[in-house]
Amino acid sequence: MVAPEATSLNAKLAELNQAYLQELPRKLTHIQSLWEKLLYVNWDSEAFALLRRLVHSMVGSAGTHGFTDVSQIARGLNDLLDPLLDRQTPPSDNQRGQINGALQHLASAILSHKSSSPARPSRELAPPPVAADATRRLYLLEDDSEQAEMLAARFSHYGYSVRWFATAAELRQEIERRKPDMVLADVMLPEGSLAGIEAIETLRAELGTDVPVIFLSARGDLAARLAAVRAGGRGYFLKPLDFDELFRRVDELLQRQTAAYRVLIVEDEEQLASAYSLVLRQAGLNARVLTRPLQILQVLQEFQPDLVLMDLYLPDCNGIELMQLIHQDPANITLPIIFLSAEMDPATHNLALSQGADLFMLKPVKPDQLASVVINRVARARSITQRMRFLTQQDPLTGLLNQRTFMGYLDQHVAELQGGQAAAALLYIEVDQIRALRERLGISSADLLLADLAARIKERLYRAVRLAHFADGCFCALMVDMDATAVCKLANSLCKNIAADLFSGGHESVSMTLSIGVAPLVTHYLTGPAWLNDAAIACDIARESGGNRVELHREAADDLLVKEQHTRCVALIKSALVNNGFYCLYQPIASLRGKPIERYDVLLRARDPDGREVSAARIIGVARAEGMTTAIDRWVVRHVIGTIQQRASTGARTVFFIKLSGETLNDPEFAVWLEQTLNETGVNG
Repeated sequence: MVAPEATSLNAKLAELNQAYLQELPRKLTHIQSLWEKLLYVNWDSEAFALLRRLVHSMVGSAGTHGFTDVSQIARGLNDLLDPLLDRQTPPSDNQRGQINGALQHLASAILSHKSSSPARPSRELAPPPVAADATRRLYLLEDDSEQAEMLAARFSHYGYSVRWFATAAELRQEIERRKPDMVLADVMLPEGSLAGIEAIETLRAELGTDVPVIFLSARGDLAARLAAVRAGGRGYFLKPLDFDELFRRVDELLQRQTAAYRVLIVEDEEQLASAYSLVLRQAGLNARVLTRPLQILQVLQEFQPDLVLMDLYLPDCNGIELMQLIHQDPANITLPIIFLSAEMDPATHNLALSQGADLFMLKPVKPDQLASVVINRVARARSITQRMRFLTQQDPLTGLLNQRTFMGYLDQHVAELQGGQAAAALLYIEVDQIRALRERLGISSADLLLADLAARIKERLYRAVRLAHFADGCFCALMVDMDATAVCKLANSLCKNIAADLFSGGHESVSMTLSIGVAPLVTHYLTGPAWLNDAAIACDIARESGGNRVELHREAADDLLVKEQHTRCVALIKSALVNNGFYCLYQPIASLRGKPIERYDVLLRARDPDGREVSAARIIGVARAEGMTTAIDRWVVRHVIGTIQQRASTGARTVFFIKLSGETLNDPEFAVWLEQTLNETGVNG
């Protein structure tokens, strides 16, 4: 008979273990966020030491609470991290793959415990909404049931339909009944160390299936890899698997199958252009012919090609000039261009390649060669573009949209929503006392807090059409099909829940509160910045009223609080203009062609008296109302010209892109001022 005291103790231990299990996904998110920051933002020894400490802590705590498998996996991850402790540079690709695989294994173990737990599901590991293309079918040939279940669960979260087969015979039977979109096959099966590859070769020979196959294996030797290539494998991933890389490869291959690549053919000989078009169309591509080269800009805008195929000698301009014209537009700077010409001169070939061409093919070109080259070039360009999109459109710390991308979307949504009947509102969210938190906890721990907070905001504002992280603990969310009352209710619930939560600050638990401004969409908003400015003003009022509250933007012109915020912003702008208080951030524009020219978007910023960063969106709305946009534009241009001087003195070739206001572009004195400034600084205009 069990004593009541023992029963009570067991119940308490079980309760503690269950509470720890509820916290495990959050701990994992901390580790994953910090690892991604180290890889994609900055390899920092302090941040790495914190990462290792978090993993080491999980080794002991998970074991103590009875989750021995989690503890063992964390120990293995800790062993992989140990050799990197004193490194000043990021790890090798092999080390990175092993660590990513261990993280995926850790996530799988935690997920298995959560799925078997009667407690509420974890926020971080909850599956996202199923995508519209949920009919994509994956067949998995894998004798390891645990590995198969993990992969099936992960791919299912992203909208795939996954069938698992433990033997090649079962896979064959199902493929005869219904072909999948892709097969993932383990190389090593009970029948032999290359049985998975042999099974795929047999299926291809007997059934003639052209389904793409990716092989998975613990073997990384050349013999296995070469056998996989000869069996038609489109990828080879080592175990433990880096799921993110595997998912990207699967997605790329399936997109290549389903997406119609768009190719623009620039050729003045209509018969030849028609022949090229026919070849590409028969290969499944969407081809369009342009026989008048000087119409290129209009056609690029309308057709949005993935690749341009052009002759070197064209009427009105040559191909190299046309290529340079295309690449002048930042939107087309990564557009692949292939020349087709009978020109045999190697110097001409080298000139075209040095100016940005991807390839120079000699006429005549065999049809199958042309189709193969175009498909491979487009596929590679799309893959690189997708990988770069994260760096250019998303905030690397939180995974949410960055400010620049969000503002671009916001301008689009203003125009769309104003023309319809849908209610909409904008939320401007700031973390109270974020600067004090950074100073107390340090940058790495504060970043972990923001990454965790972003995940919780994303969960609770699940109806947000767009969600972004700007800077210094500032978030923005666009809500559609919700009136002001419903949005304020949701915002108040978010405030209350965040205030009640505890966050891990490394060595201590931390609580946070939010100040939220809500601005419903009204008819006088013509631009996204104007709408955002009103939400930001409401947020300022909430913060200055004590924080941890929601403030609805007031439309009344005589509202004193709104006027006070406007007056403060005006004073901030005037002071920054007089005292050189603005500063610029430079957003790199990635070059995918290896050119030595640096390219940057210029982003304006300022700081308020409390040291908080103030975005351009906040500044411009007030500046436009007060007629100060031209003065601000001149400050930015003058500042960038000074930067160009400094860069030129070091031999760097740098291009800056500055967005000017309509008021500046319509100012007849601006051009005169610019010419004078260039002359004074000695910068070549």
